[in-house]
Amino acid sequence: MLMAADGRICAYPMTASDFGDGFLRVSAVRERGTPLCIGSDSGARIDPLEDPRKLEGIARWQSGSHGIISKADLPATVSSEGANSLQVSRWEPMQVDLAQTSLAGVAREHVPAALIAGCSSDVIGTELP
Repeated sequence: MLMAADGRICAYPMTASDFGDGFLRVSAVRERGTPLCIGSDSGARIDPLEDPRKLEGIARWQSGSHGIISKADLPATVSSEGANSLQVSRWEPMQVDLAQTSLAGVAREHVPAALIAGCSSDVIGTELP
């Protein structure tokens, strides 16, 4: 029914970790091909780069295997699938501060992977109006 309605499952991995609410059965969701996006309502920390990394870690922990969600698919959980879940055609592109220490020496073509692999939201630039 969810997929017939073009729905998605919105996971809250940081919030679930903070409150001990239990974790989404990531393997089951992926096996069914259900679209997956990230949400957050954490009072402790909201980080659009840490949440997908945490989700992938939960999937590894639950299954004892890696690759349940590929590194290539993780960015979509906070970008295109997140936008689709809100019926927004697309998000504005993230402005990444390439001068941040955590991106030092990373070739431009590897920045998307580096963001998911180990950066926190401090690399996301903000523009003031």
